[in-house]
Amino acid sequence: DEEGQLSGLITHNRDVTERRKMALDLAESQQHLSDALENIPGGVAMFDAKGTLVYSNRHYREMFPLTADLRVPGANYRDIFVGALHQGELAARTEANAAELAKDPQDLLLSRDKVQFQLSDGRWIETHVRFTLSGACFALYSDITRLKSKEAKLVELNAKLSLAAVTDGLTGLANRRAFDQYLDHELK
Repeated sequence: DEEGQLSGLITHNRDVTERRKMALDLAESQQHLSDALENIPGGVAMFDAKGTLVYSNRHYREMFPLTADLRVPGANYRDIFVGALHQGELAARTEANAAELAKDPQDLLLSRDKVQFQLSDGRWIETHVRFTLSGACFALYSDITRLKSKEAKLVELNAKLSLAAVTDGLTGLANRRAFDQYLDHELK
C-alpha cells in the first residue's frame, strides 16, 4: 500500500514433478549407457561425420598406448592415424606406404565393415565399423592376437598334413597318392 505494507501476494506455481522425474530417468539412462560402453571387453570409439572423435572408452585408449594421448574427444581421425604412423605404433611400413596411407586414412579404415591390422608390438587389432544415419561412425576394436596366432599354427599344420598325405612316412618319398595326383594333372 501507500505506507509500504504488504497488502497482497501473487504467486505462480507449477508442478515440476514429471519434468524432474524425466530428467532423473534420462540421467540414469545415460549412466547405464556409459557403464555399458565402458565395460565392453574391447575398444569403442565414435567419430562424427567429419571424423572427429566424440566418444571413446578406456579400453580403446589402452589398446594404443603410444597414442593414447591423441585418442581423446575432439581429436580428428586423420591426426590420430598420422600420430600412430609417426609414433611407430603401426607395424613397420615403408615411408612411401605410410605417406600413401596418411593421405586419407578415413577412406582406408572407416569405409569398410571390418579391417585387421598389426601393431608394432606384434598385436593384431580387428576393427568393426558401423555408420549412423547422420554419417557418424561407431567402431569396435578387438585384440585378435591369439586368434591370429592360432590361425598361423593351423596353416602350418595344414601344410604338414598336406605333405604327409602325399609322402611315405618311412622313406620320405612321394607315395601312390602323389603319383595319382601328378598323373591326373599331366593327363589334363
